[in-house]
Amino acid sequence: MHGTETKPRNFNVGDRVYVTRAPSGHPVEEFIERFKISRPVERQDDVCEVVRLRPADDLGFQYHVRPLNGGPERLVHEEQLARAD
Repeated sequence: MHGTETKPRNFNVGDRVYVTRAPSGHPVEEFIERFKISRPVERQDDVCEVVRLRPADDLGFQYHVRPLNGGPERLVHEEQLARAD
């Protein structure tokens, strides 16, 4: 069990969210991303719904989200999400 499992999640199934930044597996890109201010693109077309909760990994809680306007599910980390409500 990871340390994040002891704190509550910020999102639940059915919540509407924006994905504020794209996932990156490259360590340099992730380092640079920490210093950027991420803002969601606040258009109705970009709203996603949390459809599944996933266990935490070393980077924190994970979620499956699906765009409300259709499209495939994506796996994202909690820090990549902002509430759309």
